[in-house]
Amino acid sequence: VALASGQGHFLGTVRKSQLELNLPNGRCVDAYGVPLSTDYVHLTTQAQVRVGKLLAKAFYSFDSA
Repeated sequence: VALASGQGHFLGTVRKSQLELNLPNGRCVDAYGVPLSTDYVHLTTQAQVRVGKLLAKAFYSFDSA
């Protein structure tokens, strides 16, 4: 899961690296923009559910052959 939150000078660099990672049996799910809790770091329950659905969709995108 690509970072959804964080601070600092390297957040963009880390996210770019995560999103550009190309592994034969891997997928990167982008969590950017999901609702964050009041600490602006952790995901809300609603966000966790959304990310879970994105992860399931990524999992099922693999060929079954």
